[in-house]
Amino acid sequence: MNAGLASTRHAQSEWADFDHDEDLDLLLVHVAPLTDESFIRRYRNDGNGVFVGEDVLGDLTIEHGEAHWGDYDADGDHDILVAGHIRENGSFTQALRVYRNDAGVFVPVDVITSPAAEGWIDLTAATWADYDSDGDVDILLTGSYNSGSQIDGRARIYANDGSGNYSISGTDLPAPRASGSRGGTFSWLDIDGEGDLDYFIAGEYFVPGGNGLIEAQMHAYRNDVPAANAAPTVPGNLNAIVLDSGAGTVRLKWQAATDDHTPSAALTYDLELYRNGGPVAAPHPLPEPGNVSAALTWELSGLAVGEYTWVLRAVDSAYHAGPAAQGTFALGAVDVSPNPARPRDFALHQNFPNPFHPSTTFRFALPQAADVELAVYDLGGRLVTRVLRERRDAGLHEVPWTAEGIASGTYFVRMKAGSFEQTRRVVILR
Repeated sequence: MNAGLASTRHAQSEWADFDHDEDLDLLLVHVAPLTDESFIRRYRNDGNGVFVGEDVLGDLTIEHGEAHWGDYDADGDHDILVAGHIRENGSFTQALRVYRNDAGVFVPVDVITSPAAEGWIDLTAATWADYDSDGDVDILLTGSYNSGSQIDGRARIYANDGSGNYSISGTDLPAPRASGSRGGTFSWLDIDGEGDLDYFIAGEYFVPGGNGLIEAQMHAYRNDVPAANAAPTVPGNLNAIVLDSGAGTVRLKWQAATDDHTPSAALTYDLELYRNGGPVAAPHPLPEPGNVSAALTWELSGLAVGEYTWVLRAVDSAYHAGPAAQGTFALGAVDVSPNPARPRDFALHQNFPNPFHPSTTFRFALPQAADVELAVYDLGGRLVTRVLRERRDAGLHEVPWTAEGIASGTYFVRMKAGSFEQTRRVVILR
């Protein structure tokens, strides 16, 4: 649809509900160096395909770098992280800066007072992440760095002290060259399932002793946080309110979960929706760096007639998900049965999390009672273990599994229920 968004040549974009009206707004960043076309623009979603743009940081533009939404001070509104080579008031400079949102007024807070004094030659990119699992949002910065003996790529973590103040954490990581022809990416993820964030990076590196030769490399760094990070509690009091059955509009509400480190107001939520037992793709708040999707209500529209189940998990600032809560609702003229959320079809859904270590959860749907077998096989088709073999009633089911004593690698889980059979791929990481 024609939403009236500005044209771009090199753009960054992120969705979030900045005005808490239960729809997704857009942050659009246009990077067009040495022109007057760049902007950092927030588009408010007014519904029906209408988006209203505002250059929330005035004439500030990014010549080279990134900007991201995030709630660095955990006050529930959306701050903006800016990193790289910027132009402001007609002047050019390098900056790693947070624009703190104070009731709609963005106040600049420099994370680095002087990048050059710290050894930075060029700032390429930055992202929010709670790398130490203490409940506040830290910053990972990457760029070109002068160590005193050579210039190379460097990634550095700036730790949040919990009050919105940042300092060098002492954790420096190798990073690709800030400029080159190979491109690259870096991101946080919990690769070993320990409840902390590990680091993945890919790009262009100098070959050691190669006299200036370069090559593409990928690296994963395991994060061994000394403190334990427990998963959030289960969200409570799930309630679905049908606002307009004909338009398929439903408001979902829940009670906040709690966590050992992340403040309750800063927890994000992962929402899954199923219609008649099958998954439904719908706009919903996703767990994201910076806690931008903290919410206790969410409105969905345009849903088809049917019987729905929604599954909700709280996620902390280190992306650690808690146990699932489940609710149901119905839209339109649907079959009345003792279980209104009974699936219409057999299905084995993808396990969550995946990849995982050491535990995951298998989910499956039964339209009628059946003898169910869940079994894990290796790539050669050899039986590794039977997770479940018993009779289950009609409905949606979850079966937790801990892969104790099983080597890391790719496996397959197969579900059998009567004549139905389905297989999913699972990955165990150590």
